[in-house]
Amino acid sequence: MSKPVSKNSQIPDKEPPRPLFIRGGGGAGPAYSFGPFRLDTSERVLRKGEEPVPLTPKAFDILLLLLRDHGRLVSKGRLMDAVWPDTFVEEKTLTQNIFTLRKVLGPDATGRQYIETVPKHGYRFRAEVEAVSRDDYRDVEERPPAAPPAADQQTPAGQVARLLEHRAARPVHRRAGGRRVVLAAAVAAALVAALAVGSSYLRAGRLADGAFRKISVARLTDGAQVSALALSADGKYIAYAATRGDAQSLLVRQVETHAAVEVVPPAPVGYRGITFSRDGAWVYYVTVEKNSLVGTLYRVPLLGGTPQKVLDESVGSRVEFSPDGKQVAFVHWTDRTHTALLVANLDGAGRRLLATLDYEGGFSVDGPAWSPDGKTILVPTQSYNGKRSYADVVAVNVEDGSRRTLLGGRWNWIGQLTWLADGSGVVLTAWDGNSEVMSDQVWLISYPAAETRRVTSDVNGYLGVGVSADARLIAASESAPARNFWVAPGGDWTQAQRITNGAGELYSERLGLSWMPDGRVVYSTRRGGGPGVWVMAADGTQQRQLTFGADAQPAVSPDGGQIVFVSSRAGRNQLWRADADGTRPALLAGTEGVRSPGFSPDGQWIVFEGEAGGVPHLWRVPAGGGAPVQLTQDAALLPAVSPDGKLIACLVPNEAPGPARLTLLSAADGSVVRQFESLVPRNTPALRWSPDGRFVTYVVTREGVSNIWGQPIDGGAPRALTDWKADLIYRFDWFKDGRLLCERGTTVSDVLLIRDAG
Repeated sequence: MSKPVSKNSQIPDKEPPRPLFIRGGGGAGPAYSFGPFRLDTSERVLRKGEEPVPLTPKAFDILLLLLRDHGRLVSKGRLMDAVWPDTFVEEKTLTQNIFTLRKVLGPDATGRQYIETVPKHGYRFRAEVEAVSRDDYRDVEERPPAAPPAADQQTPAGQVARLLEHRAARPVHRRAGGRRVVLAAAVAAALVAALAVGSSYLRAGRLADGAFRKISVARLTDGAQVSALALSADGKYIAYAATRGDAQSLLVRQVETHAAVEVVPPAPVGYRGITFSRDGAWVYYVTVEKNSLVGTLYRVPLLGGTPQKVLDESVGSRVEFSPDGKQVAFVHWTDRTHTALLVANLDGAGRRLLATLDYEGGFSVDGPAWSPDGKTILVPTQSYNGKRSYADVVAVNVEDGSRRTLLGGRWNWIGQLTWLADGSGVVLTAWDGNSEVMSDQVWLISYPAAETRRVTSDVNGYLGVGVSADARLIAASESAPARNFWVAPGGDWTQAQRITNGAGELYSERLGLSWMPDGRVVYSTRRGGGPGVWVMAADGTQQRQLTFGADAQPAVSPDGGQIVFVSSRAGRNQLWRADADGTRPALLAGTEGVRSPGFSPDGQWIVFEGEAGGVPHLWRVPAGGGAPVQLTQDAALLPAVSPDGKLIACLVPNEAPGPARLTLLSAADGSVVRQFESLVPRNTPALRWSPDGRFVTYVVTREGVSNIWGQPIDGGAPRALTDWKADLIYRFDWFKDGRLLCERGTTVSDVLLIRDAG
């Protein structure tokens, strides 16, 4: 995790200017007008024309502060103090909210962003802002809606208070010595007390309604490299898999002490999931051997002992127990094209198939969650529509196997699920693609309404989650990046030097980088609220932002005059072009699902991966603009043009999931020139030609360590071009003089404790 920063700014803000009301009328709060937008402070809504624009409450507050001080620097400290009072947050949370605002607002009439970054200091709203009364842009004859009751009046006690207030305004007939007034007051008091008791009862019976609205966070482990975890129902023990080199071990640790016991020694396996038995006496776990897709279920006593194999058949996910503890549910691959949700007794008998899904869009290996009443099993699913990944939560009926989608639509990824003990909701890890937080967070979903609420709001990722029966404690596996750029002169990995010194960011393998002809580097990062395209010198200095849209995977023309990049500023990945300084951005190709663009050596055209009918193909488009031309009829991935411009290297995927075949195509017509026997992992970040054109290079990761490999284009076996003994490679490129640029590092995963502080 990056070091938390104090919200107390060291830079004093100047006295902020206060916009004057230039029109009169109305006693409601002001509205701020800029460009086609109006921000209404009374209704807390941003409108573009007449249409409301969705904003999170925090993003709204940040925008309001910037509008009030338009034209002036607003320091990061002041923004964080105002928006997150009495809360210790990281600076990256602010930058993610700024990114959200830039994405929503888009560029102004001149093509520039409304919100300007002042490096190392803060932000400035650069456009003209006009403060107006709400009545100046609403119909003066339109009667505003009645104000909603205040927060304290929405409770049952508040409703009674409003009733008493209403009665107090009415004339009272004081007959019989005022007994009617006394009686009314007594009845009202009794009603308040009854409703208060009822409200407390409801809150106690619905854990999802009040749990984790206010939290405190503490780290339990330090550098454990956690791959899976589970929390016992009583909240006293955590079991987690820790990684050392190419081996993983299983540990059990008491939450309130520093005592940890290694209950399963290190072995060259991966842990797919961990589950406590219902009585808490056993820890069940699924391990996966090398080069295998499915695992085996074992169990071990809570405080150690001899592991016992539970199921001989293959298990594809973590397991979940039925409420009586006699059965387990898990995901299994029926074949290479389907996934299945199975239920079985602990001895393997009574196996029953509840539901099946195609592999694409199938059940996730993060596994099921069995409801406390035993009637429903929730399972996350994962799919890809050619533009981005999608995730849903499917509710499967245990009795008849019928299913319905409980949660879906906006989610990029959904991980481990854990029910609250009363069945009122589920705690899970997930990534909402529309969120200002661009990483996997901990969420709480009510059941059966499926109303979502985010528990965490930071820029690190969460991969596993467990919750105690009293809903007072969550244990989660938090992932924080530790990555930097390295340059190896002449490709000599032994002489590589680190040129940056930062924490890095998650999912940087999706962001891309490229050498410029003058030896500078263009790359994408989310640091400026992005992702956006940045440039830096070859020694890592002089870093400067070039584009401010949702831009990634930049490539530079041979003359250094232009850059192309993948941008989702229009809501989907498309090919855009700009001048090398980031000015004059323009849409170049509206093809769906654009990825991995690159220039031809003469700079006349650009090749890229794009979707057609939901299938990835290779395309090319003139650099000066024109209609894209589809080069391949079969699926192809990750194009790279050879230094002489005659060939295109790419990956041709097999029908079944897994590695793809490295292939050379004719740059003229897309026909196959040569296909190699070697298979390349699909998750390699890119293909790159060596500067001399003799090799097609790519990233291979083995036992947790990445290296660059090269396939000779004249045939022969591929070979390792680097021999690093640690770290992963997330992106790389070769310069024409043989220099190798890599982003290398790791992701540190530890157990985090999230306590209900309400």
